[in-house]
Amino acid sequence: MLWQLYRLALYHVLGKRRHELGYVQWQAGSGGRIIKSHGKTVIIAMPSLTGDMASLFGVFARHSPESCPLNNARSKEITDKMDSKMKESMEKTGVKKIVGFYFSVLEHEWTIIVEAENAHGIETFCIEAGISAFNTVKIVPLTDFASAMRRISDQKKKK
Repeated sequence: MLWQLYRLALYHVLGKRRHELGYVQWQAGSGGRIIKSHGKTVIIAMPSLTGDMASLFGVFARHSPESCPLNNARSKEITDKMDSKMKESMEKTGVKKIVGFYFSVLEHEWTIIVEAENAHGIETFCIEAGISAFNTVKIVPLTDFASAMRRISDQKKKK
């Protein structure tokens, strides 16, 4: 069984039988970690394919031509410090890795791909690094193509 990258799911556990609520499955002894327990209902953090608890997210940042670091002194000053501030805040915000950081200069859009524990940590990361100082930021969970195809294949098998 291949697990989805870091998902939180609510399960009802009865002995060693597997139960599914939603699209994520868990089986007793599979390595999931109990975060909170109440009676027989538990919240379990599913391990990722690599064994850590990070997920892949896209961070999409957009600014106006007027606030662009190429055109705005304040934005340029913030951008000059951004690399060191990102490195400083990664660990404490749960951002494990910056997979890629891309600019579309004429569109005034940034695309940042990160591995992180959760979107709230990425939000704090963007604030502390200065990304959100002159950008509107959207954080989106991502799935790689191979994982999505396995999911589609698994759904076909169930029918």
